[in-house]
Amino acid sequence: MALSRPPSACPFLLLRTLVLAFGAHPDPNYFESYLTIASTVSSMLCLMANFLLVNRVPIRVRVLASLTVMLAIFLVMTVLVKVDTSSWTSGFFAVTIICMAILSGTSTIFNSSVFGMTGSFPMRNSQALISEVLLCARDTKMNKTQPLRS
Repeated sequence: MALSRPPSACPFLLLRTLVLAFGAHPDPNYFESYLTIASTVSSMLCLMANFLLVNRVPIRVRVLASLTVMLAIFLVMTVLVKVDTSSWTSGFFAVTIICMAILSGTSTIFNSSVFGMTGSFPMRNSQALISEVLLCARDTKMNKTQPLRS
């Protein structure tokens, strides 16, 4: 049984931005590069902000705020799927990049807060969290290295 790669947003972004606007078929790595840069920069900035605010903002507020922002971004992205963006493709691309940057930053704050919270639990709880993160990383790597099967 061959593993298949999970669906990606890259073909959707290609269609919604450049293909509909210009009739071109650009390289899919174009979008992934912008998404990677936006995700990495926002993650690093939010990680530094979380480090500075760790003693000023309670952990409960950080976790709940990050989950609320993630839910709001998810709702925005879900609504954008149904909107006709053929007339404003560059705006759609910018909104997508901004949403992904915000999502990545809030995910970083949420993950660091959860790791900080498990530091006060017994070691078996921390070990379970670390094992889960490593398992997800392994699955992600396996999905990226498996060829697509049609």
